[in-house]
Amino acid sequence: MMKDQTVKADAGKPRVSLVPSAIVRCIAPVREYGNDKYPEGGKDNWKKVDPERYIEAFYRHVLDFAEDPYSRDEESGLPHLWHAACNAAFLCELLDMTEEKDLLNSCDHQDFICDQCIHEDQAPMGTPCYRCRNSCTSFFIPKVKE
Repeated sequence: MMKDQTVKADAGKPRVSLVPSAIVRCIAPVREYGNDKYPEGGKDNWKKVDPERYIEAFYRHVLDFAEDPYSRDEESGLPHLWHAACNAAFLCELLDMTEEKDLLNSCDHQDFICDQCIHEDQAPMGTPCYRCRNSCTSFFIPKVKE
């Protein structure tokens, strides 16, 4: 069901409420630790670091987490998983994802239907693609090709 866009135009915007809030709660202490450790440059000093260094840090923390899911970083005392999540967040922000954005913007909508319409031959008019979520109000899955 398409929601009225005349009062609040939110079609095509990501539904951030779908993101588990625990990720924010896990990253926040890592950010606080980093801000205390590296106070020069202010709260956005992490943006001045080469992404390659975050890739290395992410990988180290993921390896430690894989060996022991409850392991903690020796220096900060915080879980390696939290550090990995923080590094992943930095990378999501810093890396140029132009190719992926172009893919989302060029999607043709023809091969995707609403999960509520999976048994129908074709999706109702205006059904958006699950990749770009254009006017999306529910989860969309690939249409099964026969």
